[in-house]
Amino acid sequence: MKIWGYLIAIALLLAGLTAAHTTYKNPKPTEIHFTKYSTKILAKEDTPEWLHLTNCNLDLTEAVYFESIFSETSDIDEIFVPIKTASGVDSMVHVVLLSIKDKKTIDLFKKLITLENDVELLKYIIENDSIIYRKRIDIKGTERNWMDRDEKETKNFREALPKLNSKFVIIEEGVKPSKGKLILIPIAFLIFYLLRSKKSIKEN
Repeated sequence: MKIWGYLIAIALLLAGLTAAHTTYKNPKPTEIHFTKYSTKILAKEDTPEWLHLTNCNLDLTEAVYFESIFSETSDIDEIFVPIKTASGVDSMVHVVLLSIKDKKTIDLFKKLITLENDVELLKYIIENDSIIYRKRIDIKGTERNWMDRDEKETKNFREALPKLNSKFVIIEEGVKPSKGKLILIPIAFLIFYLLRSKKSIKEN
């Protein structure tokens, strides 16, 4: 059981340190052109974690979502949309996905994927053109922490989006760095202290 205590403490410490790094490295969102940002990712260069991306295009018809065997379409609470450059040139690969949890957008997407009649689908797309196809927009959000992703999730993304680059990142729309997670650092050290104290008592 003690090993689990140490693992939990390490996880809390890493989460707290990551929050501290993001908070102090990016006290405000860094404005950057999407093409420049995606180029930095492909080149494995350091990128800001709190972002204000400019010149972005989104196409909700390309959005993907994941569900368990027990869930239904009505349970969708997050979709992932490839961000494209507003240059008008379609990229050969997708480098950045936008995580959207906005209820209005989710509801629109649910309706979009449940329409089976082509005429009704086309009519719906035309009526909601400005929401489904978002052109030359700015996007603010934070990069999703690498600790929040696992191999299974990455595999699912690659299967759902064949054009997805192996170095892809996920931006969480509208999310700001959480200073609240800084409390995890002293909590982690407290757990370490208690575990060490318990060990000392047993030895005595």
